[in-house]
Amino acid sequence: MFHNAAHPLRIQGNILEVMLRDVFIGEVCQLKENIFSENILGEAIVIGFHNNIAILSMMGKRSRLLFTNYS
Repeated sequence: MFHNAAHPLRIQGNILEVMLRDVFIGEVCQLKENIFSENILGEAIVIGFHNNIAILSMMGKRSRLLFTNYS
């Protein structure tokens, strides 16, 4: 079950910028293909905030996943 869902606004290397509310520094977030998917692609940890945008760092072996930017 998820509490928040969002698409990354920006991806640079292993850093994700995501518009997430009600998260805290140190919180681990699951990365999924979409909100209906049971398959967890990886995890990222919240490392900071900038202008109401959460900054996450991807964790583990799957930190080299390729993402498509839809913006």
